[in-house]
Amino acid sequence: MALLSAHAAAEALLGLIVGHRNVTRGEDIPFPRLVLDAVASLKRRRARALAPDLLDDLDAMHRARNGFVHAASAVHVSEAEQAINSARELAQHIPDRSAKASGIADAVADIIDIQYVSMWLQHSEVMLRAGRIRWAADGLARALDGAIQRTHPPLVDRRDRRLSRDEERHPPPVGGMGRYVPQRAVGFGRAIEGLSDWVLPLALGLPPSAYAATRATIGYERRADLGGSPLPVDRYGEAATADEVRRAMNTVSVMIFQLWATGTLAPWREDDEMIRLAESFVANPTGVSAGEDWRPTPTL
Repeated sequence: MALLSAHAAAEALLGLIVGHRNVTRGEDIPFPRLVLDAVASLKRRRARALAPDLLDDLDAMHRARNGFVHAASAVHVSEAEQAINSARELAQHIPDRSAKASGIADAVADIIDIQYVSMWLQHSEVMLRAGRIRWAADGLARALDGAIQRTHPPLVDRRDRRLSRDEERHPPPVGGMGRYVPQRAVGFGRAIEGLSDWVLPLALGLPPSAYAATRATIGYERRADLGGSPLPVDRYGEAATADEVRRAMNTVSVMIFQLWATGTLAPWREDDEMIRLAESFVANPTGVSAGEDWRPTPTL
């Protein structure tokens, strides 16, 4: 999975070097052509060229990736490590689109035109650089959830499916209370969730297991609003490490960039207001949205 993530990151970084605004959005560009276009783009700008060794490594990465995907060939640890190093080296060639841009999340945030999503990508970079790992992971969850919610036609993550999870919290009525949901509807909802676990990752360009691993690191925005803005993030298992969040940042940035490049992202009319409401939290993450315990205000 490390090789696939590094290949996807390299593909997105090459697109950033070339400049996807000069390419028809939605066009599927082969990896070898992206490499050639990146070489030509850097030459036109008289920027530092891609080193011959890096070009060889990119070719080897692409061949290893195709062998794994199409022929189930084994991937050696050294191949995955070299692929990761190649993606990192590519990041040094991204055009300086913004004085603030310093990593792949910043670079993607600067090029896409969905300001709400960009805000959380940039926030995650800032938090990671400051060593605030939990809030960096939370920012990635909000960026990815925000991007998925803004897809047209809509992608739906399993956490957005209401038929099974909500119904489990609303059992059949007792004494006239509650809401009755047929068992058949509950089973149908679970079947949809299982299908979503496969379809959504593939739509985002990831194997289902890689998407699940990324979600285990960053979590999901909570459905219930307990009074905080933005929504809190739920995460299961042990707290993520800085390296895990860094890897997740690369993966999330690539997924969001690919959604934008295919022309499937559109802002919401409410985005300006949502950004305004989140400003104080972005400046200083505190309260329920930062994971602090929520306690209801006592009533007299």
